[in-house]
Amino acid sequence: MALEESAKEEDSVFSAGEVKFAVDKATVPYLAGAVLDYAKTWYGGGFSISTNKQGSCSDSCSTC
Repeated sequence: MALEESAKEEDSVFSAGEVKFAVDKATVPYLAGAVLDYAKTWYGGGFSISTNKQGSCSDSCSTC
């Protein structure tokens, strides 16, 4: 994830309120249903992306 001044012509552009973000076309399918969030903590702030997609892991990722 990086901050850019403008989107590239081949990017898909999405908006949430006043915030616009660009995603390259190869990544768009992986973000279906994802939630973009900004959190501010004592250490600073940053964006996080979370999805409900589950991998092939069982109870723990030590078996991945």
